[in-house]
Amino acid sequence: MATVFVSHSSFDKSAFVQPLVDALHAHNHDVWYDSEAVKIGDSITLAISEGLSRSQHYVIAISPHFLASVWCMRELGAIVSESISRSKKLIVLRIDGANIPPILSDINRLDVRTEMPDQRQEALDRIQIGRAHV
Repeated sequence: MATVFVSHSSFDKSAFVQPLVDALHAHNHDVWYDSEAVKIGDSITLAISEGLSRSQHYVIAISPHFLASVWCMRELGAIVSESISRSKKLIVLRIDGANIPPILSDINRLDVRTEMPDQRQEALDRIQIGRAHV
């Protein structure tokens, strides 16, 4: 199955990101997720760079927390650069009505409200990685 890089704010882990990662794992995808991939003593920047290089797809959970994070904005820049230079798929999730950065405005996205579990599950079900539905 596909290797998927999940970009997110740590503030969104429990509300949305962890269930997404669990669903990706359940469909046998290899997921690059910071909580699993970056170990104590690792260079975070190097780990992210390696994760971006080996992933075929990028899932970006754009939330108000994501947009407020300098770290997330740097990661987004690296993702956009990597996706352009290597023609990789971007899957943009708009969490809780967050503004979408202009660089991503032409990409079809899923809108998700974290306080609505049914809608959250529907969004997870609609994400396609390769031929599998998550």
